[in-house]
Amino acid sequence: MEKETQQTELIEKEDVCVHSTPKTLGTVISLPPELWLEIFHHATFRPHSRDITPSDPFQPQPLPHNAMSLNTVAASMQTKSTIVQVCRLWRAIATELLYEHITVYSPWRARKILTAMALSRCSDPIPDASGEARKSFNLLFVPGSHGQWARRIDICAHTRFTTRSYIRYIMDIFHILRHCPQLRALSMSFRFGVPEEFQTAVSQLYGQSLIGLAWDGLTIQNPCSSHAFVQSFQALRVLDIRSISTLMLDDNHITHVLPCVRELLVSSEISSLEFAGALELPALRRVVFTRREKLREDSYIHALESFLRLHGSRIVDLEVDLPPCHYNLPIFRVSHFLRPEGCPNLEQLVFHSIEPAVVDIPTPHQALRRIGLRGVKIERLYDSADSNLYGVKAHMKSFNHTLFPRLEIVRTVGFLVASSVDELAIDVFIAWTEYFEKEGIDLQDGEGVVWLYAEPDPYSKGPRYMRE
Repeated sequence: MEKETQQTELIEKEDVCVHSTPKTLGTVISLPPELWLEIFHHATFRPHSRDITPSDPFQPQPLPHNAMSLNTVAASMQTKSTIVQVCRLWRAIATELLYEHITVYSPWRARKILTAMALSRCSDPIPDASGEARKSFNLLFVPGSHGQWARRIDICAHTRFTTRSYIRYIMDIFHILRHCPQLRALSMSFRFGVPEEFQTAVSQLYGQSLIGLAWDGLTIQNPCSSHAFVQSFQALRVLDIRSISTLMLDDNHITHVLPCVRELLVSSEISSLEFAGALELPALRRVVFTRREKLREDSYIHALESFLRLHGSRIVDLEVDLPPCHYNLPIFRVSHFLRPEGCPNLEQLVFHSIEPAVVDIPTPHQALRRIGLRGVKIERLYDSADSNLYGVKAHMKSFNHTLFPRLEIVRTVGFLVASSVDELAIDVFIAWTEYFEKEGIDLQDGEGVVWLYAEPDPYSKGPRYMRE
């Protein structure tokens, strides 16, 4: 009897669940599509997934409240692929997220993406890259496909190809681009030379609309036309030439104007600096200078000085970036940018603590207002920490009104006091806050918070620290 009673109760519970499920699902699905889209966007969010603009180091970094941290490209794409397979409603809502950032890393993937875009129009045949079709480039966009949602495309061609397969890959890429009339950021990295017809076709498709361009390592068959090719994108705001090929340098000494470029990404390679030196950038404000491994300062210092003579007076925001593997890097002195012939109008500077401290500029820099220091750890701020020229303490002590009369903010980029496991982290950081307070400078952690001791209150048992 007891078993029959238990089975009857289970059946009744299951019956309740079965009959209540449609009502619950109906309540959820009745949400407005705009709200669903916002939920999906939050679940798959990645900073700058629609553009190639580098992140601002002075953007306040929030405390991590999620064990999974930020989405990677692969994790975000996996979540998007899962969402669109749940039901037709979710597929209709989330398709634009699935196509907003497209990555093409192989001929097989390029063919699959092109097929999906062509089938989304139903009546559009899949382009054939063989025979006569590969000899011509149709410069008309294909409207109405899922490619209309694409805002950024990353293309890579570093695998081995036969001549025929490479031409087919190039044509597939071009047909993908034709399906993306709203594209705003394009990143391309090729191991082999691309046909000049492809170069011309891309510039004609996006010459007036592309905002971000990263042209890494591309070898163009006609090196003398490389600057003219970049100049054809007159709407560019962000230009990344950190890995530009030596073969792309123009020997005609003609200045090419890009009137709208505000952010420029260059590297310490001579080819990158010289290529930038042949561009006229009247709207330039921000530069990200990436150091390369095994390149000594004396090997590119002359190219850097030429670059600063041309663009230094326009630079207001500068970040000295490091390669992923930055151990045993040759010495580089940030003071090159702080000299009168460097960047006299510089207002914001961000660099890593492994660089030597700034102590050798001949005259005080009159414009610098904000300094961001990467690589800060709480143990390097202790009184017992090493105070040599390459220590964090040496950097902190060099940030004063003697060298920088208008300095207002020093920020430890990437270091958040509230997330430190050191029990003395807040006290040590506040000690440095009080040190800078005597100079009239605010010391902020990566969260953008100024840490202070709170006024003693005998009636309060709360924390004795204050965040501003």
